Amino acid sequence: MRRLVGTDAWGYLHRKLKRKVYIYLAIFIIMTGISAYDILSGHINILLAAGAWGLGFLLGYLSGRAKKILWHQEEELVVGKRDKKGIVVLIIYIVFALTRREIFGYWLHGIMLTAFCFCLIAGTRLGRIIRLRRKIRKVLLEQGLI
Repeated sequence: MRRLVGTDAWGYLHRKLKRKVYIYLAIFIIMTGISAYDILSGHINILLAAGAWGLGFLLGYLSGRAKKILWHQEEELVVGKRDKKGIVVLIIYIVFALTRREIFGYWLHGIMLTAFCFCLIAGTRLGRIIRLRRKIRKVLLEQGLI
């Protein structure tokens, strides 16, 4: 978000969309810190953590489809809306998020499973942030604002 935050373009984002970006960033930073702690403590192998991050990134990027980013003419702001396809993607993502322990619990146990899930969450947040940023930039470019 560095090219959007602190620029005039950041002012064209709806406050709910800004709040969502900040929440995603906060969760990402917290989960990254926990993941780093787990790696340094030896709770999870760095390769397994990287795999969880990669899988999480892929899932987060794909689940970024759940929100449609568009220009609202009346408010002259970039807003986020859900469409029918996005709701289906969101439901699939929620089901996966709720069952990831059962899915990965077959191979991983105890603290390693918890560390793996934290790495997975950090990756999903990063994927969502990047997808959201790209969608926002695309709308702002279409409007000639950046």
